Formats: sequence, structure tokens, C-alpha cells
Amino acid sequence: MAVSDKPIWVTIITRRGGNMLFSYPINEGAKRHFPDLYGLDIKFTNYIYRSPDGPIMMDAKELGIAAGVIKEKLEKGIWDIFTKPVYRQAKKLFNVAQKISKLNLISLDNAILKTWFQRYFDELTIFNPVYWGNPLAVMALEGIINEQLGERLEKSGKREKLEQYIETLIYPTRKSAIEQARVKLAELASKIQYNSDLKKIFLNPSDKLVTILQNEHLKFYSQIEKFVHHYAFINTDYWLGEPLSVKETLDNLQTYVKLKNAKQELIAIHKQEQERVKLADKLLKELAIKGKILKLIKFARELFTVKQYMREVSLRAGSEVRELFLEIGKRLGFTYKELLYFTPPEVIEALEGKLPKADVIRQRLERGFGLYLLHDKLRIIIGKELEKEVISFTGKKIENDELTGGIAYPGKYKGLVKIVHVREGSEKMQGGDVLVAPMTDPYILPAMLKAGAIVTDEGGLLSHAAIVAREERIPCIVGTQKATKILQDGDLIEVDAEGTQGIVRILKKVQDADK
Repeated sequence: MAVSDKPIWVTIITRRGGNMLFSYPINEGAKRHFPDLYGLDIKFTNYIYRSPDGPIMMDAKELGIAAGVIKEKLEKGIWDIFTKPVYRQAKKLFNVAQKISKLNLISLDNAILKTWFQRYFDELTIFNPVYWGNPLAVMALEGIINEQLGERLEKSGKREKLEQYIETLIYPTRKSAIEQARVKLAELASKIQYNSDLKKIFLNPSDKLVTILQNEHLKFYSQIEKFVHHYAFINTDYWLGEPLSVKETLDNLQTYVKLKNAKQELIAIHKQEQERVKLADKLLKELAIKGKILKLIKFARELFTVKQYMREVSLRAGSEVRELFLEIGKRLGFTYKELLYFTPPEVIEALEGKLPKADVIRQRLERGFGLYLLHDKLRIIIGKELEKEVISFTGKKIENDELTGGIAYPGKYKGLVKIVHVREGSEKMQGGDVLVAPMTDPYILPAMLKAGAIVTDEGGLLSHAAIVAREERIPCIVGTQKATKILQDGDLIEVDAEGTQGIVRILKKVQDADK
């Protein structure tokens, strides 16, 4: 494939969070293993990614060639290459991660830690071309379906409904981990609500529940431990954030039992799934969709399922090796979060005795970084150089007036910030304020119920904040990492929990309002 002398940059993903340790193997995987994983003669030599929330940009010429090759395979019915390799490599990656999780890390010397770290990242780098291959396949397949279905709708005068119909017809064929966990949590809550002994126990302060359950209901406590082990990764985003804990799960169950009827919730979840399938089936019959286009739609559903699965595998495997990262960071004199801003080669070198400069790592963490692949040569850029490159690529400066996170409950809301910590700040909440907290728990529930919107630093879609927000229908964004550090009481913000990613926009800082 010819390399463009001057790439024309095209944004393929507007926003994507990430850190160095997570993002670097995606870039390396695309460079080194994409042809091997998919069996396609495609090579990527130009690529830009800006952390923490920047776009992913590719060379328009390389993107066009890749899209053409993939479209040709799809039109010929060669589909397995976009699914089977993902499942095969995911199994290898997770097997290594599980082996690492069972190691007695403290007893191992640096050389053995290095070997296991290298082994994990070798498998991760081979797996990570899926982050390029799957979106490209989805884009190509959507193009084919849009073209064929669009022609049919054109004849019936319904062309304007194409986007709506595509959204109805194409959906993942299996529950996401989040959806599975919601069901499991509701099942646990239902057991509490329909067992008088458990219901009485859960009236106790949350810090006493572990001891009481271990002594009086060990079987139920074991079910909670199993739930936490299986879904701990859900609270993390690109390996950032604290995994779901037993204490947090107990807090969530206490809140769940107070606010919801778990049995009705289970019925509602099941009904929602059935209605989605019925609606899609009804539309297929109404439009008389069959033959090749029906097969394409069914494969599109499978591709969306793979997209969901590959992200879950990365996060689940990352959760399994978290203790390895913690141990390495401790030995090198860095926190877990700081270690995530090493490149994998830097971790290897550090375990061999050559540490990177601490100020460089912290600058990547605090001010962001860029991965800039040009003509197959990778540069990592930070500081003023990053600012300069961003302006040259996008025509815009790096803005610090937005935060991003996961959407726990949809909606859009403007209001004044009130920073609330677990044991302080609740009293200053007024009706309609935006509650901003590191994370929430039952102690600040009264303050949460006054909020027009909720924003947290930590937590995922099963966190206490997410559960309260869903039940009370409060727009909520979780896992921003730094909302309490950037925002302060009195700031006017917009919480935009619509679309695929939550965005917190700073409309007016309190010092600006005072001028």
C-alpha cells in the first residue's frame, strides 16, 4: 500500500477516553498484527490519537483502501474473518490474564514480573486490531445495508425513515455485561425483599453488613462475592477507576431495596427485551425483508455483539491483571494510575532498572498526550508540542472546558455545581443544583434526591449514583475521573447525558461570574 506523502486526516471516532498503557497496544496492534488477525492485505502507517478525550484520526487514503477491501469481502459473503479471530484471540488473552491473577506476586522477582507483563501485552497487542477491524467492518456493512434498504424505501416513499429503521433492526444479540449485571443485582435485591431475615439484616449500617452476613447468611454473602468477582470490571473505564467492591455492592443493594421493587424491575427488563425483538420482527415483515439483505442485517447484529464483547474482554482481562499493575507500580515508586501512563516498553525497561522521568509520566496524566504515527514511525508528544500538533491537525486549541464520562441515566440539564463528599457538603445542596462528588453512597442519598443532575469522578453503570439516577430519573454522568478537581461550588455547567458519551460542559466558572 502506498504511503501518503501528506496525509489528509479524517476523524473516525470523535471522542475516546484512554490512557497510555491501554492505547499504545491498540496502535501497535494495528501496525503489526492487523493483516495476521484478519487475513487482509491492509496496513496502517498514519494515525493520530490524543488523550484524554481527543479524536482518533486516520489517513483518508489508507482508510479508503481499507474500507474498499473490507466491503469487497462482505459483499462476497466472507464474514467469519470479522468474528472468529476476535473470539479466538480473546480466549487466549483472558487465559493469560487469569493465570496472572492467581500468581503470588509479592514472592516474584522483577525478572519474572517482567516476563508475565510482557506475555500479557504480547497477547493484548495481537488482540487489539479488533479496535480497528470491527468499526471498519461495521461502517462498511452499514453502508451496504443503507444502500440496499434505502433503495427499497425510496420506492415506497419512506426514505426519510431509513435511520430510524436501521436503529430498530440492528441490535446486539446478547446482553451486555452491564445488562447481565443489572439482572443479577435485581435478583439479589429480590431475595432480600422476599426474605424477612435478610430484609431485617439490610436495615443495619452498611459497614456492619459484611460481618453480619458472614455470621448469619454465609450462602447469600458468597453469592455477593461471586457477583463482585464476575462484574468488578464494570466500574472501570479503560482500566481507570476502582473496581466494584463488596462494600459498594452492599451499599447499592441497600439503596435498591429502599427505592425499587426488584421483582417488578426484573419483569420490566424482560419485557423491554421482548418488545425490542417483537418490534424488529414486525418491521422485517412490514418491509418484506428477506434473502441477502436479511442475512446482512443478522450479520450486522452479530458485529455489534462482537463490538460489545471485545471491549468487555479488554476491561475484564484488565481487571484480572490489576494486582500485577499495582505491584509493579509499588516497586517502581509510582501509583497505579501513574503506571497507566507508561508505555509497555517503558514498564519493561523500568523493571530492568531504567526508570522514565517521573515528570514526563505525570505530564501525560495531567495534561494529556498524543500518539502520532506518521509514515510508520511513532512519536509520543506532550506539552507545548502536543498543543501545536493539535492545532495543526484540527485547527483548534486543546480545550479544558469539558469533561467526559459514562452515561448512567440520559438527559440534559444546566445548573450550579455543589461539591459533595461522603461525610460533608450535603447540607449546602439546594433543589436543582448539580451534585458533583468523588462517588456517592447511602449517606448522601437525601442530597442526591434534590439534584437536577449528578456527576461523579469514580464509578460505573452499576455504581450507587447510577442506581439512584435511574430510579429517580436524574441525568447522570459517572467516571469523569476529575470533576471534583476541575469544578467548584457555583460553577454553571451543562450535563449532557445524551448520545453515546456523557459530556460535562463548563459554561461559566464562578470567578468569571464574580467579575
